[in-house]
Amino acid sequence: MKGKVLYIEDETFFANTISNKLKEYGFDVDLAADGESGLRALTETAYDIILLDLVLPHIGGFDVLKQIPAIEKNKKTPVIVLSNLSSDSDKRTARQLGAREFYVKMNSTPSNIATLVISITGQGADAHISS
Repeated sequence: MKGKVLYIEDETFFANTISNKLKEYGFDVDLAADGESGLRALTETAYDIILLDLVLPHIGGFDVLKQIPAIEKNKKTPVIVLSNLSSDSDKRTARQLGAREFYVKMNSTPSNIATLVISITGQGADAHISS
Protein backbone atom coordinates (compact mmCIF):
# COMPACT_ATOMS: atom_id res chain seq x y z
CA MET A 1 0.00 0.00 0.00
CA LYS A 2 1.41 3.37 -0.99
CA GLY A 3 -0.57 5.57 1.35
CA LYS A 4 -3.87 6.25 3.04
CA VAL A 5 -6.18 8.85 1.49
CA LEU A 6 -9.42 10.31 2.81
CA TYR A 7 -11.63 11.82 0.14
CA ILE A 8 -14.55 13.87 1.48
CA GLU A 9 -16.90 14.30 -1.48
CA ASP A 10 -20.68 14.12 -1.83
CA GLU A 11 -20.77 13.65 -5.62
CA THR A 12 -20.65 9.86 -5.95
CA PHE A 13 -19.47 9.75 -9.55
CA PHE A 14 -16.53 12.07 -8.93
CA ALA A 15 -15.64 10.36 -5.63
CA ASN A 16 -15.61 6.92 -7.24
CA THR A 17 -13.68 8.08 -10.32
CA ILE A 18 -10.88 9.68 -8.29
CA SER A 19 -10.88 6.87 -5.73
CA ASN A 20 -10.55 4.21 -8.44
CA LYS A 21 -7.67 6.09 -10.11
CA LEU A 22 -5.81 6.34 -6.79
CA LYS A 23 -6.44 2.67 -6.04
CA GLU A 24 -4.88 1.77 -9.42
CA TYR A 25 -1.64 3.17 -8.04
CA GLY A 26 -1.83 1.33 -4.75
CA PHE A 27 -3.40 3.95 -2.51
CA ASP A 28 -5.88 2.91 0.16
CA VAL A 29 -8.82 5.32 -0.17
CA ASP A 30 -11.59 5.98 2.33
CA LEU A 31 -14.62 7.94 1.12
CA ALA A 32 -16.83 10.19 3.21
CA ALA A 33 -19.99 11.63 1.67
CA ASP A 34 -20.33 14.63 4.00
CA GLY A 35 -18.31 16.78 6.36
CA GLU A 36 -19.64 15.08 9.47
CA SER A 37 -18.57 11.58 8.44
CA GLY A 38 -15.28 13.02 7.14
CA LEU A 39 -14.48 14.54 10.52
CA ARG A 40 -15.41 11.27 12.23
CA ALA A 41 -12.99 9.40 9.93
CA LEU A 42 -10.25 11.92 10.72
CA THR A 43 -10.60 11.28 14.45
CA GLU A 44 -10.43 7.50 13.94
CA THR A 45 -7.68 7.07 11.32
CA ALA A 46 -4.38 8.75 10.45
CA TYR A 47 -4.16 9.68 6.75
CA ASP A 48 -1.28 10.60 4.46
CA ILE A 49 -3.42 13.11 2.55
CA ILE A 50 -6.95 14.51 2.59
CA LEU A 51 -8.94 15.43 -0.52
CA LEU A 52 -11.78 17.78 0.38
CA ASP A 53 -14.76 19.21 -1.47
CA LEU A 54 -16.07 22.50 -0.09
CA VAL A 55 -19.79 22.18 -0.81
CA LEU A 56 -20.86 19.31 1.43
CA PRO A 57 -23.99 18.33 3.34
CA HIS A 58 -24.16 18.68 7.16
CA ILE A 59 -20.75 20.32 7.69
CA GLY A 60 -19.19 22.27 4.82
CA GLY A 61 -15.60 21.99 3.65
CA PHE A 62 -14.49 25.31 5.13
CA ASP A 63 -15.73 24.16 8.55
CA VAL A 64 -13.93 20.83 8.10
CA LEU A 65 -10.72 22.75 7.33
CA LYS A 66 -11.19 24.81 10.50
CA GLN A 67 -11.49 21.66 12.62
CA ILE A 68 -8.59 19.60 11.22
CA PRO A 69 -5.86 21.34 13.29
CA ALA A 70 -7.61 20.17 16.47
CA ILE A 71 -7.58 16.52 15.37
CA GLU A 72 -4.36 15.06 16.72
CA LYS A 73 -4.07 12.18 14.23
CA ASN A 74 -4.35 14.47 11.20
CA LYS A 75 -3.46 17.99 12.28
CA LYS A 76 -0.42 18.03 9.97
CA THR A 77 -1.92 15.98 7.14
CA PRO A 78 -1.82 17.88 3.82
CA VAL A 79 -5.22 18.88 2.44
CA ILE A 80 -6.04 19.31 -1.23
CA VAL A 81 -9.30 21.12 -1.90
CA LEU A 82 -11.18 19.80 -4.95
CA SER A 83 -14.17 22.02 -5.55
CA ASN A 84 -16.14 23.70 -8.28
CA LEU A 85 -16.05 26.88 -6.24
CA SER A 86 -13.39 28.87 -8.01
CA SER A 87 -13.41 32.47 -6.83
CA ASP A 88 -10.18 34.04 -5.65
CA SER A 89 -11.89 34.56 -2.29
CA ASP A 90 -12.70 30.85 -1.94
CA LYS A 91 -9.13 29.90 -2.86
CA ARG A 92 -7.67 32.44 -0.44
CA THR A 93 -9.95 31.32 2.40
CA ALA A 94 -9.13 27.64 1.83
CA ARG A 95 -5.39 28.37 1.93
CA GLN A 96 -5.74 30.55 5.03
CA LEU A 97 -7.52 27.64 6.72
CA GLY A 98 -4.67 25.29 5.88
CA ALA A 99 -5.32 23.82 2.43
CA ARG A 100 -2.05 23.08 0.65
CA GLU A 101 -3.54 23.07 -2.86
CA PHE A 102 -6.82 24.13 -4.47
CA TYR A 103 -8.03 22.47 -7.65
CA VAL A 104 -11.21 23.28 -9.55
CA LYS A 105 -12.87 19.90 -10.18
CA MET A 106 -14.21 20.74 -13.63
CA ASN A 107 -10.67 21.67 -14.75
CA SER A 108 -8.97 18.57 -13.29
CA THR A 109 -8.63 15.01 -14.51
CA PRO A 110 -8.28 11.92 -12.32
CA SER A 111 -4.70 11.62 -13.61
CA ASN A 112 -3.90 15.22 -12.57
CA ILE A 113 -5.19 14.53 -9.11
CA ALA A 114 -3.36 11.19 -8.82
CA THR A 115 -0.11 12.88 -9.91
CA LEU A 116 -0.61 15.56 -7.27
CA VAL A 117 -1.30 12.99 -4.54
CA ILE A 118 1.83 11.06 -5.51
CA SER A 119 3.86 14.26 -5.53
CA ILE A 120 2.67 15.48 -2.14
CA THR A 121 2.85 12.13 -0.36
CA GLY A 122 6.14 11.19 -1.98
CA GLN A 123 4.70 7.75 -2.54
CA GLY A 124 4.53 6.06 -5.90
CA ALA A 125 6.74 8.60 -7.65
CA ASP A 126 7.89 5.81 -9.98
CA ALA A 127 4.32 5.05 -11.10
CA HIS A 128 3.35 5.92 -14.62
CA ILE A 129 0.09 7.86 -14.61
CA SER A 130 -2.20 7.59 -17.61
CA SER A 131 -5.60 9.13 -18.15
